[in-house]
Amino acid sequence: TLLCLGFGNDDSQVNNLKVRENEKCFYCEGTGYLACGQCGGTGTIEGGQPCPTCSQSGKVMCTTCLCTGRLLATEHDPRIDPFV
Repeated sequence: TLLCLGFGNDDSQVNNLKVRENEKCFYCEGTGYLACGQCGGTGTIEGGQPCPTCSQSGKVMCTTCLCTGRLLATEHDPRIDPFV
């Protein structure tokens, strides 16, 4: 008897990819980062000064997914019963 574990067929891999796509963070779209609100994503503020909020990167961590890029359960998640 041959037991094959692991990868599955191509259809299951495509379905898994579609499911994972839906698990991306709504706000950062799976990147884990958002455009900096102070400089608008440019990395500089008035007068060409470096942005102190994002350290000139133009992006900040997504606080919704904690920089993971994935959906996380929150206190607003209907699947979590706070009274249990």
